[in-house]
Amino acid sequence: MVVPQEAHGDPGITPGPITEAPVAAKAVAAPPEVTQTVAAQTVATPTMAAQTAQTAQAAPTTAVPVGDVIATAPLPHTAQPTHLTPVDALPHRPAGAKPGTAAQGRKSLLPPRWDGTTARCSLHWSGWLALVPFAVVSLVTATASARARGMGPMSAAGYVLAATVWGLTAALAVAWVAWRLRGRTRAVATAAFVAALGFISIAGASGTVARGAAQTTVVKALRAKAWGEATQAAHRADASIDHAFDCLQADGGLSLRGVSDIAQIDRRLGLFDDVLRAVREGREQREAVQTRLEVDLAAAHILPAERARALAAFRAEVQWDADRKIIEATEAVLTAGRDELRFLRQEWGRMKVNRETGVCTFQDKRSAQQLRQLSARVGAANAALRAAVKEGVARVKSGADAKPHELSAAPVGN
Repeated sequence: MVVPQEAHGDPGITPGPITEAPVAAKAVAAPPEVTQTVAAQTVATPTMAAQTAQTAQAAPTTAVPVGDVIATAPLPHTAQPTHLTPVDALPHRPAGAKPGTAAQGRKSLLPPRWDGTTARCSLHWSGWLALVPFAVVSLVTATASARARGMGPMSAAGYVLAATVWGLTAALAVAWVAWRLRGRTRAVATAAFVAALGFISIAGASGTVARGAAQTTVVKALRAKAWGEATQAAHRADASIDHAFDCLQADGGLSLRGVSDIAQIDRRLGLFDDVLRAVREGREQREAVQTRLEVDLAAAHILPAERARALAAFRAEVQWDADRKIIEATEAVLTAGRDELRFLRQEWGRMKVNRETGVCTFQDKRSAQQLRQLSARVGAANAALRAAVKEGVARVKSGADAKPHELSAAPVGN
């Protein structure tokens, strides 16, 4: 384009005719990449080119002062690469859409059936195989928890089912969240589902094992403490009972040999009461040890069913059943002997007593018959005591000798 030269106001210079002359200019060339981009983006149609030529011919030419002209080329409007397709530009590729040229050059590490997004959250069939070990672990852990809580068969079955369904629901929720956050792909959902099932199974099993181990340690410690207390209580009770019974036997027991005054019978009745008191205190001390053990187990947050099993094991360890039978048989013997001695005191002025042999003679046959019945009760109680002691000692040591606290009944004359 030729631009006419304008007058600069110099009086010595007159404007001449306008002629086409080349204009001196210094052009700054654009980089080849920009030139190619501009050439590719600005393509004029034949109609636009013709219109531009006609406009250039019709427009008057104006002179341009000689000067420097800088030619520039427009830069691309965006910095996005031109080789991406509209599908590649989407944040999540729709289902069924093929990847663009940029993605076609990369090789996926996943199988073809796993690659790509899905419209709905779904899992690969191999992911459902993780339900087998999960169900086994859930069955074992939930059954152990239900047994520890003392649940019945129906309650335990419901608890196991609820625990399994809860774990499965949590794993599905994790898979759905991962599917939403990580590209809506089936591979991500399947991996998240399997990982969640594995985590829930491991956490449940480890929690059950740790809880069981901790409770076992606490139970053992408390049982050892109760064992020591029970041993001391048994020693104190046996010493007290032996002393009181020895005093009773030394005074004569149920024998009336050498008895000449009713005051002697009253003293023996007091000795009977002392022996009975010692026996009952010994039983109460043993029961107090068991009560303290139960309280300690409850304070340690041991479940009721576990507490019951711990108490049963402790009672078997200290032979509580055998001791209880011996204590009850001893009380029966002492009670029967005290009742017989009370009857003798009641009949003291209406009977004759041989001080050398201790034989009692009644004028009333009914009184003599009643004394025989009381003596038979004492004998039966002695037999039951011997059997209980023999059974209890045989549990502790085979072939051990039984040494019960027996009483001799008073002889009755005709």
